[in-house]
Amino acid sequence: MKTKADILAELMHPNPDHDFGGRVLKNYLSWEEAQPFLTKEEIAKVWVPDVQWLQKPLTREGIIADLDYFLEEIAWPKVKGHRSISASLNLVTVSAVLWILDDAAVCNAFEEAPYPMFGAPRLKVVSDAYGIDLPEGEGVQRQMLGKPCYRGCENCGDIEEGDV
Repeated sequence: MKTKADILAELMHPNPDHDFGGRVLKNYLSWEEAQPFLTKEEIAKVWVPDVQWLQKPLTREGIIADLDYFLEEIAWPKVKGHRSISASLNLVTVSAVLWILDDAAVCNAFEEAPYPMFGAPRLKVVSDAYGIDLPEGEGVQRQMLGKPCYRGCENCGDIEEGDV
């Protein structure tokens, strides 16, 4: 797993091979450590750092718990809601979390999984790897296979007849 020093190094000198920015990484730093990487807007929102800047614990268990919450409450609803831009941004967040966890096999499987439908196959890889419950419903189950949520769904896009 990455250390705080790894996170600081990534924020100071971002690796062009992964483009997840610092928005997720900053959450694992103290207020003092994060400040140089925060925007003026982010700094202005924090009036009482000890209360408003809640540094997330840099532990495997804590990160996976955060990932579980993120997938259930944010990422999967974007997939089911056909929110393309939001879904792609959620994959950037998941990539950053996977970078911190430093699980090469999961990272590779995540990157190799197809994006259609709205990243569902990639989110399934991560959910399966970390024992996170998958959402229920026939539509999202089909999306996890890279298929439209139902035959002819205009939001899922055109897929050849044999693929659905």
